[in-house]
Amino acid sequence: NRDSIHIHIEQSELRMPRTETIPNERYRRGQTLRALVKSVEMRASGPDIIVSRSDNQFLAKLFEMEVPEIEDGIIEIMTIVRAPGQRAKIIVRSHDRRIDAVGACVGMRGSRIQAVVRELNGEKIDVINKSDQPEVLISRALSPAKPLNLYIDDDAKHCVAVFDDEEMDSGVGRNYQNINLAAEVTGYKIEAVKQSEYEGTPVNKDQEVFLDQIDTLTKRMVSLLSEAEVNTVADYNAATDEDLLAVKGVGAKMLETVSERITVYLASISQLAEKETNDEAVEMANEAEEISAKAIEGETGKVELEEVST
Repeated sequence: NRDSIHIHIEQSELRMPRTETIPNERYRRGQTLRALVKSVEMRASGPDIIVSRSDNQFLAKLFEMEVPEIEDGIIEIMTIVRAPGQRAKIIVRSHDRRIDAVGACVGMRGSRIQAVVRELNGEKIDVINKSDQPEVLISRALSPAKPLNLYIDDDAKHCVAVFDDEEMDSGVGRNYQNINLAAEVTGYKIEAVKQSEYEGTPVNKDQEVFLDQIDTLTKRMVSLLSEAEVNTVADYNAATDEDLLAVKGVGAKMLETVSERITVYLASISQLAEKETNDEAVEMANEAEEISAKAIEGETGKVELEEVST
């Protein structure tokens, strides 16, 4: 049947509609297949059991099978978005501070997540640590790209992500897939722009910030990065992970933390600058209104005097 894949289990027959398959997957007779039971409808001829491999919950169940901490309730899957067979983004959080949610899902040398990826025929999976700070969550969701800066309007749920020109393609993804999934998983509309084309608050000014000015970066972090001649935000953005990881004491987890803290710091600068600009605009508007009011008052007085003299 071209519309469905039929799966036989003992006396039962399950049906997987083409819409529930992973695109470009090929199935053969006698193949063992994993799928999520999505619905069961009783009919006169017997139950119509619909299964799915493209449903978000199928991915959740695969992680539950591979990660005991999820099954035990220590780690919680918060949100899943997918482009089945291509890329997925999953937000997780740990209910035990001693356990890193992302590390547990990835497993030793990637063993756990690779088992899930193999089951999904190579679907790329980005596991994201939950954060209550929008700038941190969005920065993580845009992985594997690293935005230079984020300008966020929380009320409008809108974000402008500024990327290095060379990182733009990675940030947006093929057919806008990466940025669309990041927007869906965070709940923010994300607009990506190149650094060279950005016309808002100058990014170059932010990049002149020295790392030791950022209070949330520890002295050890700053010291280790300085060994790689990375002393400013501009230096950090220009350096490759390979160069930084070559420094003894620098690990991938540390670089992730540094990136997040820089992003938060720059976002706070942006918001402060925007507030100051708005305050100045309001002050100028008030002054203009006051001048206008005085001018009108003067004109009124003149008219009244003219009327009296007449």
